[in-house]
Amino acid sequence: SFSRYEAEAAHFMPVAMDGNVVLALRGWIVATDTAPGQHVPFYLAPSLGGSNTLRGYNDYRFHDRHLALFNTEVRVAVWEHLDAVGLFEAGNVASKFGDLNLDKTSYGFGVRLHTRTATIARLDLARSDEGWKVVFRMNDPFRLSRHHRRTALVPFAP
Repeated sequence: SFSRYEAEAAHFMPVAMDGNVVLALRGWIVATDTAPGQHVPFYLAPSLGGSNTLRGYNDYRFHDRHLALFNTEVRVAVWEHLDAVGLFEAGNVASKFGDLNLDKTSYGFGVRLHTRTATIARLDLARSDEGWKVVFRMNDPFRLSRHHRRTALVPFAP
């Protein structure tokens, strides 16, 4: 038996006066608590790597009891429904919460095809210390997919 605590925030901030450049930020932190001598099954442990977290690594590349992640994207409107993107991500997992850091990084660029309210498709090319990865998905990488009925979305303003 174990308990898992998560906090996630995303914020989209226009940088240019015309709204054609947007800074997208996301932070995610996970802490897992177990009774002494108990372990979290590896398939339930928080993980990093893949299409939404550290895109320069394979899916589920890193997993442990605790997780910290910071994603940032600069999105530049090329046309009304097409954005060019520069991305940087940093995060890590650790067995002790106090050992969390942002040592694992990936960076890259991509494009987003979207409507006013949803991302239709995205193509990212990301690099990490393990090489280049190509990511094609039909969702936004900052979509808060982990929230459910009991989660309240709290506005985040700097």
